[in-house]
Amino acid sequence: MLQNKQVIGTLTLGGMELPKYLEPIVDETDFDDVQLMLEKNIQRHGKHDGRVNNLFNRHIFCKCGGCLSVHSSSSKHYFFCLNARDYACKDKSYLGS
Repeated sequence: MLQNKQVIGTLTLGGMELPKYLEPIVDETDFDDVQLMLEKNIQRHGKHDGRVNNLFNRHIFCKCGGCLSVHSSSSKHYFFCLNARDYACKDKSYLGS
């Protein structure tokens, strides 16, 4: 999904790319940034430590404007507002996955 050009509006038919054929749902510069990050991490193989990387870091925010971060509890992972740690956010709920 992260490498599918349809998210930026490009349709591929029979090996031919048709740019701006579809309505884009992701900005092209964001798509290009993700491609660079994927290419940079291509050599990372093997064992992982089980942490959930926040792909949306600095891209998703709480209602109060604070960044959301990942919190792990038992076998579940949650997103929470970083401002909640400093009592600057009134929304104390966790977004679970």
